[in-house]
Amino acid sequence: MAISSRPEDLAGFLVANDGVRVAFHDAAFALAVLQDAAPARDVYQAVDGNLVWETLLLHRLLVLATEGHTASGVGESTLERCAEIYLNMSHSGGAVDCRDSPIDLTASERRSFRFSEVEPAYLAHLARDANVTYRLYRRLRKRIKECLGEASGAWGYVSAGWLREQVRRWGPLTHHIQLRASIALKAVTAAGLPIDLRRHAALVKELEAAASASLPVLRRGGYTSGRKGAAEVLQSALAGSTGSIRNWNFAARRPACTRRPRRTSPPSPPSSRSSRRTWRTPPPRR
Repeated sequence: MAISSRPEDLAGFLVANDGVRVAFHDAAFALAVLQDAAPARDVYQAVDGNLVWETLLLHRLLVLATEGHTASGVGESTLERCAEIYLNMSHSGGAVDCRDSPIDLTASERRSFRFSEVEPAYLAHLARDANVTYRLYRRLRKRIKECLGEASGAWGYVSAGWLREQVRRWGPLTHHIQLRASIALKAVTAAGLPIDLRRHAALVKELEAAASASLPVLRRGGYTSGRKGAAEVLQSALAGSTGSIRNWNFAARRPACTRRPRRTSPPSPPSSRSSRRTWRTPPPRR
């Protein structure tokens, strides 16, 4: 089966499907590959529009909400494992081509192939992955909707209107903002992040001093660590922004190597090209 190897054809496909919701199991990796293959098209615009969903992240957020951990162990969040949990099916790897080479190859090995010579075995494997990912996305969205519907008894719940607003701003279980963070983290991991080690000790002392100064204020409000009801008292105190916490000036202590502006709340989804540059990942190097 012949497949076009021209990058402009992929860009045209992306343009034709602009505005369509898409799901990946590992969105940061998939978007980087697409951007590398079609550099003229800004694939991260879909992330800005909350059109990109990651089943791996949805799974981990759902487990955190229902079981209290993030399923971060080896093999706990793979596509195969998620298919077993939510679809009750086996989607194991191990497929081989006509040369008995494994279908699951690295990105560099995939790029060494000529698209016009892709074997049917690879296409069948990709089709199965796409089918499982789509079904997994639908099932996870349903499970998360059910989870949010039962959230009224959870600690920190305010109201149904408040919950709808949080979902609108950050995505279900904060998926949208977590996806942006995942993309940023992969970029930072690849490029590195400067750290001012000379200021570390001084900043730790200042933070410890601020924490110590806050304890008397919290205790006067009825907070005692470890006692029953301490969590509710602490939440009430934080909601009221006690003076010692409110007056802590983080901006004045920000290391000089950090150029991002101060934020007092989680960032809104970026809408301009300049704002996207603060979190989007560069395409993988060839």
